[in-house]
Amino acid sequence: MSTKKQEGVIRSDRLAISNPNMIQIVPGFNCRTTLGDLTELQESIKAHGILADVWVRPDPANKQQPYILIAGERRLTCAQKLWTEGVKDLRVPIKVFYVDEVAAEDLMALENLERENLSFEDEANLMNRWCKRGFTIDEVATKVQRSRTWVEQRLTLAAASATVKAMVSSGEVPLRVGVQVAANTPAAQQNATINKIVKKAKGKKSKMQAASDEILGLKTRPGKKLVMATIRILNAQELAKASLKTMEVRSIVMMAMQYAVGDVTEEQFLEQWNAKVPVNQVAQETADKVAAVSALSTNPSNDTVVKIDSQLKNLRANDFLM
Repeated sequence: MSTKKQEGVIRSDRLAISNPNMIQIVPGFNCRTTLGDLTELQESIKAHGILADVWVRPDPANKQQPYILIAGERRLTCAQKLWTEGVKDLRVPIKVFYVDEVAAEDLMALENLERENLSFEDEANLMNRWCKRGFTIDEVATKVQRSRTWVEQRLTLAAASATVKAMVSSGEVPLRVGVQVAANTPAAQQNATINKIVKKAKGKKSKMQAASDEILGLKTRPGKKLVMATIRILNAQELAKASLKTMEVRSIVMMAMQYAVGDVTEEQFLEQWNAKVPVNQVAQETADKVAAVSALSTNPSNDTVVKIDSQLKNLRANDFLM
């Protein structure tokens, strides 16, 4: 039988050790800034043992600690603490990966991301670590199977002050607000700015976006409901007149929704709008469009609007991806 290694396959073994101290924990390797409260996990391990494999890589030069931790620091830390407390009958299942430190870091990161319980700060530090290794934003996005915007937000947060990152990670402040502060405020002023936003919003997360926009001098995005209603009247009264094809209409709808949630700027939205619709039809004031929406909302029998409304409700994000 051939023992030739297949390209793209990482060799690994599944073993078990009786002494958790045989595994080294390298400070700073884990992307997590904190392990959190381990009390319940430690009690569970004491009662039932470790059920999921701890990921390691070999360190043949170290006879006392022949393995280096890749992933599973919370479980291993609990096991090591129980060992020091006299619990000697622990069985630690390990999965040994024969990889270098760089590949081990990728395995650690992807394993943690799959668990979906990383804090925003941990995600930010992880994206920043990859970019410092020379990966582009698009390459990182592909690696973690997230959008470019998702990665860019974390990279911006990585440059924020410790206070801003902590407030975002704790859930006190929405991610987008923290990113806005990091992107639009000098580092020395970020703590004061984020506290002003929280104070103006009276601690209510639902009001922090508007408070952030006002304090930072940014234009407040329209709500999704208003955007969708405006799009309907634009579709009915303007896009139809312009005889646009279905996919062109959809592209404008998608761009408007991206603008509504802050993924594209007003300038980007208007640039596409002007490219799709004749200038004389774009000149209509926004206030008139919104007023027309209100009028149509009381007249659901309008066949054109009802038809477009039905089409919009059936659209999915994938419909816009060509």
